Amino acid sequence: MPNARHRAERPAQHPPKRAADRSRQPGTRPRAASRRTAAAWFGAALLALVGAVVVPAASWGSSQTVQLPRTYLSDEVLAPGASRVVELGDLPADATAVTFEITGRWAWKSTKLSVCSGSTVTAACTAAPALVTPVQQLGRASVTVPLTGGARTVVVHNSAASVRVGLTLTSYSTTKSASYLSNVVLAPGQSTTVDLGLPAGTASATLTVAGRWAWRPTQIAVCPGSAASAACLAAPALTTPTQTLGTATVKVDLAGSGGKVTVHNSSASVRVWLDLASYETASASATTSAPASSTGSSTATATARPTSSATATATTTQKPTATATPTPTATTATPKPTATATATAKPTATASPSQGASAGGSSARPGPSNTGVPAGTKLTVHDGDLTITKDGTVVDGLDVRGFVQVNATGVVIKNSIIRGRDTAYDKALVMMSTTVPASAKIQDTTLAASTPSPHIRGVIGARFSLTRVDAYDVVDQVLIIGDDVTVQDSWLHDNAYFEQDPNYNNTPSHDDNVQISIGKNLRFVNNTMTGTHNSVMMVTQDRGKVSDLVFSGNHVDGGACSVNLAEKAYGPLSGLTFTDNVFGRNTTVSNCAIIAPSTTTPLLTLAANFYTDGVPVTVHRG
Repeated sequence: MPNARHRAERPAQHPPKRAADRSRQPGTRPRAASRRTAAAWFGAALLALVGAVVVPAASWGSSQTVQLPRTYLSDEVLAPGASRVVELGDLPADATAVTFEITGRWAWKSTKLSVCSGSTVTAACTAAPALVTPVQQLGRASVTVPLTGGARTVVVHNSAASVRVGLTLTSYSTTKSASYLSNVVLAPGQSTTVDLGLPAGTASATLTVAGRWAWRPTQIAVCPGSAASAACLAAPALTTPTQTLGTATVKVDLAGSGGKVTVHNSSASVRVWLDLASYETASASATTSAPASSTGSSTATATARPTSSATATATTTQKPTATATPTPTATTATPKPTATATATAKPTATASPSQGASAGGSSARPGPSNTGVPAGTKLTVHDGDLTITKDGTVVDGLDVRGFVQVNATGVVIKNSIIRGRDTAYDKALVMMSTTVPASAKIQDTTLAASTPSPHIRGVIGARFSLTRVDAYDVVDQVLIIGDDVTVQDSWLHDNAYFEQDPNYNNTPSHDDNVQISIGKNLRFVNNTMTGTHNSVMMVTQDRGKVSDLVFSGNHVDGGACSVNLAEKAYGPLSGLTFTDNVFGRNTTVSNCAIIAPSTTTPLLTLAANFYTDGVPVTVHRG
């Protein structure tokens, strides 16, 4: 590329042409041109005779490329104020910037997602978020992040509400140094085609073009492919000044170009330079999903366990507050005909959550990839509450914008999302009738309150099962007030929590993944349960005895104590089995996986319950 010194060194080589040089009048003879000028015109004439010249590709050597699109986060849950560092180690060493598509959805209120360079969230980055999500709906944005200081990581930050985040790399820019044309003479109307020799999949190239010694201004266009189109010629990259150096930078879209560009000169002989400044590699389609990379929240991880059994050791611990069971407001029958899966549905299609449900059963730890509505399911919106009164009703593929009341037996709810609505009374997204026989199987379904409230639970009742259910943004996901309940292969997480909860005299919420006030034949198998302040499972015996309970193969964490067993007026609990569970240590009471009164502890069946670090669990005395 010519530099500023050239303008001082060579002005005598190309003196300004006089009028007679440019336009010979009839009957006159042109003045003699300098030998150098004649040589330049000869070169231009030679090019005109030869036609467009193809310049061979630059020599690159090996260049690392990344298959695009590349998904780093797939529906990963970020809590309010949480951040997630994403490693970009597979990018080329000379990458200077990355462009992502970021998505966020199922936030109960708008939340801001920021993507910052490096591994630290800065105030400047969060002040300009990449995406402000809509409430409960999918938000999508494109953001370009510079990789400053050799950074090979970015950090995604969430501001105000729990949200599921996707992050997909759609393109990246690299800096390369290459010179394609150097002091090449182009005659008026002349073109030359350059093979850039860039890696396959390159979407665009940023080129620096320069021209000088034109006797009058001329337009230089840089066009994709092997020919200069009319549209490209209409928008030239550079209009040169007369006799002096002009430079410009142009970004050329290389889609369908075969990795070539054509440089065209319009109206006066000119010497041209063309250098590569950078190039950008992009996916063929920014909206196409790639296989998700493994994340901590969704990967099934085997935890090493000692072979010894846990013992029921009595340890005095301050007992967490037992939760009083809220009394659900009686549901009033609405003057609607019996609802079925299609009878009251409105034909408005909505996208389902992107996590897919696994049909294989209890083979993996439940999380975003194998619970809730299966990926690709098309949902039909049902506006308002749904009351089911016909035995054997199947609800399939609905997006229910209200509450579901089950007043029938043998009901199946599958491949659906239930959101609820605003309410000033205690409700459940799914309410099992206590006045008429009712039973239901809920599977491959998402339970998430669109407007989280102290009044909204997930499911309340008895004689129901949850399989591969994703439940969040409710105070309690499951509130059991009777017999025959099974929860398996499900993900209960991110409970709604309120500092002033009217159900607890305006003190903080007593949020639980599961709360049991009475019942027997209760099964909890292979679930992930987290995100509570009070407990993962709270047995209150508020309404009567609790027995024949099996809690097995679950991965749980959080709460004051994760499992809280209270006797109240009904005496010691018996027939409760806890086996093969993994407990986290993120409890308010230090290392409190299970707490029980000393009169209940000897009656518990305990085997192979461990913390995540392999230490056996002991029962704390309440």
